[in-house]
Parts: sequence; structure tokens; C-alpha cells
Amino acid sequence: MKNDSCPHENLVATAARTGKWEESLIAHANECVVCREVKEVAVWMGSLAGQFENEPVPHEKLVWLRSLIREEQARQDRALRPLAVAQGILVLGATAWLAVPQTQSIGVLLTAFSPT
Repeated sequence: MKNDSCPHENLVATAARTGKWEESLIAHANECVVCREVKEVAVWMGSLAGQFENEPVPHEKLVWLRSLIREEQARQDRALRPLAVAQGILVLGATAWLAVPQTQSIGVLLTAFSPT
């Protein structure tokens, strides 16, 4: 991995963030590959941050309450998982039992599961 750096990186990042550029820094950022990438990333990050500037931040109690609700829902899902597995096995067994004609079902089950 390359460890490319430039002593002007911080200046370029600050200028890109604030929009206050000096002529010499603009010229350097256009010539230096590292600083050009820093400038592009800083401008992109600034535009990304600007998209969420007017978004209202939810109240911390609401965020906490939502996390508690999600935690409780996850706990209930984990507790009910064995019942869902048992229900699936029961449905599978009932389907298999209904698939075999009723007159032969007991005989087939007895011969299928009897030790030989």
C-alpha cells in the first residue's frame, strides 16, 4: 500500500470545506495528485453533508424508546423460534400422514419404523 502524502493536505481540505482558496493553493491542488484527491473528497463530503442539513434530529428519548422496542422485539423473536420450528415439524408430519391413504397408514408407519 502506498503511503502518499503531501504537507499541504490539511490546507487543501480546509479550503475545500470553507471555500476560501488562495491562488497558490489552487495551483498546487491542480498539480499535486494527493491534494487533488483530498479536494475532490472534501467537496463530495461537503455536498453529502449538505443534503442532511435541514433534516430534523429526533429527540434522544424517542431514539432510546425505539431501541428498547427493537430489543424487546428481538428477544420475543428469539423466544418464539422453537415454537415456529415445532409448528413446521407438526405441519410436515400432518401432511405426510394425510398423503398416505388412511386404510394403509398405520401399517405403513408400523413397518417403516419397526426394527428389522
